[in-house]
Amino acid sequence: MRYNKKKDNQMIGWIKLHRQLLDWEWFSDLPTRTLFIYILRKVNHEEKKWQGITIPVGTFITSMPSLAEGSGLSYQQVRTSLVKLVSTGEVTDKSTNKYRAITVTNWEEH
Repeated sequence: MRYNKKKDNQMIGWIKLHRQLLDWEWFSDLPTRTLFIYILRKVNHEEKKWQGITIPVGTFITSMPSLAEGSGLSYQQVRTSLVKLVSTGEVTDKSTNKYRAITVTNWEEH
């Protein structure tokens, strides 16, 4: 992945997706595929600070409503897809009463 600085409050840059994605077990599940690609686009490409917390590479802070809005999926689709991604080890999902931290497992491979 390569990102440049924000321009007009949007990340500019690109990500690469390996052709192996076509053989991925969730590829035919459109909401899950959509959510995973959205997550890949959102995770930190460098360590950052957020409200006094260090957010490592491969992780980002979000909420269920933000995931639904950003991915274009319904709240229920996000919830179901996130459960699937966690169950197969694609991501980890740590939720607190203030935020949700999603981490792409094996970030370096993506």
